[in-house]
Amino acid sequence: MANVCDYSETALSQMSDEELAELCRSDNTAFPYLAARFTRLVLTKAYKFALKYPVDSDDMLQEGMLALLKAAETYDRSKGASFATYADVCVSNKMRNAAAKHIPEADEISDEEDYGQPNPTPEDILIEREKMKEMYDTISSVLSQKEWEIFRMFLDGCSYSEIASQLKITEKSVDNALMRTRRKLKAALAKLF
Repeated sequence: MANVCDYSETALSQMSDEELAELCRSDNTAFPYLAARFTRLVLTKAYKFALKYPVDSDDMLQEGMLALLKAAETYDRSKGASFATYADVCVSNKMRNAAAKHIPEADEISDEEDYGQPNPTPEDILIEREKMKEMYDTISSVLSQKEWEIFRMFLDGCSYSEIASQLKITEKSVDNALMRTRRKLKAALAKLF
């Protein structure tokens, strides 16, 4: 399988969003390159939710970035949607669900405004890529191997009981690990943004 090391910076910057999403599945170090293109989308949506509803923008940003990572892992080109469309829906849904935990009306949040991304300059892409690489490195450094494994399984849609069964630990251990992961990610992302 191909990985980021097999491509030059120029080749990576010329890949379509769909190609980068596919590369992310075989090499998670490709995610910062993809995420750099969508940071503006996630930031805009996070602040939109924070302005309209009593939710923390950092929490929404964290939810959005996690949704983007999940979108990269689950995107299926054969379904006919572009990755940008799929990612937009994933990020919106994740933020909406997170906001709904705080306020019942959050289910009715609409995305009427168009948050289409302007064409970034090469400098913008480089800056965003560096930010995303720093974010990924920070996240990787703050989570233990077990926390990362539990977190990935959770992102893949596994229930607490499924994770506990597969890893031969208790559901309480899964819950504790995910609580620590959220706390660590929130602190790590707060330092970056």
